[in-house]
Amino acid sequence: MAEETILGPDLSEEEMIVLCRQH
Repeated sequence: MAEETILGPDLSEEEMIVLCRQH
């Protein structure tokens, strides 16, 4: 997941949910 690498390891649950919805 390139998105995770860009945002970094300190992703909040909200950020991960948004990334999942984008796909």
